[in-house]
Amino acid sequence: MVFVPDGGLTGHVYVAHSVYPATGGFMRYGTAEFFAPGNPGLVDPRCTTSQQAGCTVRDCPGGDGGTQPAPDAGPRVGAGTVTMNLPNGGVSLTRQPDGTYFGFKLTTLPWWTCGEPIDVIASGSATGVPAFAARLPAPNLFRVSQPVSDGGSLPLTRGADLPVTWTPTSGVMSVAISSGNYNLHSLSVQCFVPGNRGNFTIPSALTQRLIPGDARLILGNSTETWVGAGAWNVQVNAVNFPDTFLLSVQ
Repeated sequence: MVFVPDGGLTGHVYVAHSVYPATGGFMRYGTAEFFAPGNPGLVDPRCTTSQQAGCTVRDCPGGDGGTQPAPDAGPRVGAGTVTMNLPNGGVSLTRQPDGTYFGFKLTTLPWWTCGEPIDVIASGSATGVPAFAARLPAPNLFRVSQPVSDGGSLPLTRGADLPVTWTPTSGVMSVAISSGNYNLHSLSVQCFVPGNRGNFTIPSALTQRLIPGDARLILGNSTETWVGAGAWNVQVNAVNFPDTFLLSVQ
């Protein structure tokens, strides 16, 4: 999920839960950023974004520089202390030198399983975003049944359909492929479908555009809410990433 502000006073809080392959456990993490007046949004200096077959294609022929503040953007501002709490534990976010917030925790147990309430609380700042609180349900955990990985890279022929199935779940499902080299030329495809649908096929017209070599298939479902904090309009997302599949694009 990529959030691109469209100007004005706005902010974004991202709560995520994923499998941590190195230990077989789970990682709880979160990010947040809040923008001051006059910020026209974020730009992708070396990338173009387009729509095809109902999906978003991000093509970065000069390497992916990532989203950056536009040259005339207002600065990121603080919102005090930002914490994310669930019945079985929380994560506190630390403000970074660039003005963003980040925090994570490794655990042996899932952070959520099925719709638990997530509370996001910001203590507020006298020179930035006022205090706010938001609550949203956690997206249900799910399992991917197709493709099936043996731990290695799965072959994918460019120009062939790629069917994906999962146990029907809550929220919105993101089905994405990231291909290429972030420092040279990368191309990614991201499609959104209802989580309860349980299946989606990335069409051949999109796999044809992938860059040969190593790639990743990433599935994640999410829920969201919005909360007002003074003049700021803050989007809060909760995302569940159960697994990442390695692909070999040929």
